[in-house]
Amino acid sequence: MPHVVETWERMPVDAGLSADLSDVLRAFAETEDEIVHLGVVADSARMHELLALRRLFVEQFGIVNAALQKEPRLVQNADLMTQAMRLLAAFRSRNAINQADWPVIRVRDDPIAYREASQHVKEASRIFWQWTEDALGIRARNPAQSLANRDARIV
Repeated sequence: MPHVVETWERMPVDAGLSADLSDVLRAFAETEDEIVHLGVVADSARMHELLALRRLFVEQFGIVNAALQKEPRLVQNADLMTQAMRLLAAFRSRNAINQADWPVIRVRDDPIAYREASQHVKEASRIFWQWTEDALGIRARNPAQSLANRDARIV
């Protein structure tokens, strides 16, 4: 069973979001958390798992995009939709560049440099998840832990 960092409070459906978007964001966050964990531990025996999770994460960016575009609350508010698409696109592009620059074998060989090089992804992630909390009312974090204190956020 994969290790999941237990810092995310999963998105409540009663936040005014559809169950579909809530479920999609939950799965997306769980995958990101697991990638972060594997990137931090950089265990050679788990690099295939990291590779598989990275591929899944890329697919999930598309799934999140589609779910956001169908979300009634966003469909009814063009400004919110634009913000959602812009922030997700920034997160997605930074993640893609990071994955291209840091194949799994490099992550394994130099995890410290990987964490340093992943700061731009960490920032895009933080901004996206903060936006989901501020704009959509999703409590993305355990109240005892702030998004600003999220450390080792790498993808």
